[in-house]
Amino acid sequence: MIDAYGEGLLDKHEFEPRIRSAKDVRPHWRPRLVRKRSSAQEQELRLVITRLQEFAAQVHDGLHTADWQGRVEVVRALVRRVEVDEKQIR
Repeated sequence: MIDAYGEGLLDKHEFEPRIRSAKDVRPHWRPRLVRKRSSAQEQELRLVITRLQEFAAQVHDGLHTADWQGRVEVVRALVRRVEVDEKQIR
């Protein structure tokens, strides 16, 4: 609207009521936008959790059927460093 007014496509008497109306409506849209955003984020988070649960189940099932070398590879992928001293293992 501002561009249309600036380019002379709208007269001042057409522009002012429209811009006032837009300003009046804007506060009503903000809560809706916030709800939609949080709803979309919630759905995305649910999807991520579901995928992680599925992955964990696959890893769990796979560890029971994996051979020794497969288990070693999984441990190496998950453990960054192992420290062994006389009293404890970290």
